[in-house]
Amino acid sequence: MSISTIATRFGGVSLAAALLFGPGVAWAQNAHYLSFGPASLGGDDGLDYTLPFRETGLGNAITVANYTLSVPSVSVTYQCFNHGGNAPQAAAFTATETNVNHTQGFPSKNGNVKGTIIVEEPEVPSTQKCTGGGSFCALNVSWSAGTLTDPYGNQMATPAVDSGAIMKCGLPVGEE
Repeated sequence: MSISTIATRFGGVSLAAALLFGPGVAWAQNAHYLSFGPASLGGDDGLDYTLPFRETGLGNAITVANYTLSVPSVSVTYQCFNHGGNAPQAAAFTATETNVNHTQGFPSKNGNVKGTIIVEEPEVPSTQKCTGGGSFCALNVSWSAGTLTDPYGNQMATPAVDSGAIMKCGLPVGEE
């Protein structure tokens, strides 16, 4: 057997072994959501869209998986109340955001991700004033149904969440 024949045979074996066992090999992914929800209101002020989820089959190529929650619209109805708990003459108003997209990274271990994505509601616009030292209260928050997208583009439909009648007071005025 000639030297070139041996080199060709062992070279082919070495190349196959390197491709099979070498670092950085990307195996086919089978990402799929195992569970999610229930979607609810939570976060620092109880008005944020909060969605726990779990996904598996992401493979070991990524250590942090970025997920994007896309919601067509969210609206919050606000009203100013004075210290006595009464609403002054000013009417309630609604702050709305459309095409809300929020991306959040979660650690991936052995191709599995478990996390809770949280998206902030629209704050009271800085142009709104609450006279007499009162404070703004949220009377209702409504998140439309949307989608959660994983790093590979797999999507999962997310449910709408509506608070019904609530009274969350002492909310900060945003900086718009």
